[in-house]
Amino acid sequence: RNWVREVQELRVQLAPVDRSQLLVLRFEELLRDPLHHLERVVSFLGVDFPAGYRSAIETLGLRPVRARWASDWDTDQLVSVLEAAQPMLHELGYCE
Repeated sequence: RNWVREVQELRVQLAPVDRSQLLVLRFEELLRDPLHHLERVVSFLGVDFPAGYRSAIETLGLRPVRARWASDWDTDQLVSVLEAAQPMLHELGYCE
């Protein structure tokens, strides 16, 4: 529920900002391909991407993992949270 409120508030705060001044980066995309997405970030910022960054990022071993809450929560907890988050998840393209 907090996540939904945070996304809603973020949208309100960013509404007056020109879209060309925003870069959207999803956490799961960053973990799936960290090098590519960090290159996007530094390019967006207009700063250099030193060669040493590439090897440092590769050694981090970032990778997507299944969230622990998905297996730790009971059915009632999952239903409650998903019920509250479903519209936002759908709007952001996380579910159909």
